[in-house]
Amino acid sequence: MICEDFKKIHMGVKDNKFSWGDSVTLKEYLSQRMDDLEEKIQVNFDLQKVALDKSDVKLDERLRSMNEFRAQMKDQSETFITRNEVMTLIDTNRNEIRDLRESRAKLEGKASQSSMMIALGFSLVALIIEIVSFFVKFL
Repeated sequence: MICEDFKKIHMGVKDNKFSWGDSVTLKEYLSQRMDDLEEKIQVNFDLQKVALDKSDVKLDERLRSMNEFRAQMKDQSETFITRNEVMTLIDTNRNEIRDLRESRAKLEGKASQSSMMIALGFSLVALIIEIVSFFVKFL
């Protein structure tokens, strides 16, 4: 719209109360030029405001998505275990494994009740055989 008015003024089309063919005073000419420039500047400001508003919306969307990403990363990092906690768990497991090995070694080293009874039975049989053989030899 402004460009068309500008063309009309400069092409000699009668608009805004004068044309190049009319005689105008310098004051009217400069006043009209100033009005045209003000209008162009206002349009420029309006366009810049629209562009700024659009960029603000885009920036807000981007920041919102970045905040969502940051929140996801925070949630994820809260589920991780720290190095100190892992080391504590590893030490605890090592101690428990060592205790289990020692307990197993103690159990394997001890004789069971049944093996003791069998050994006692064999020794009694051997003693009886020895006593019988002693009496048989001397009688």
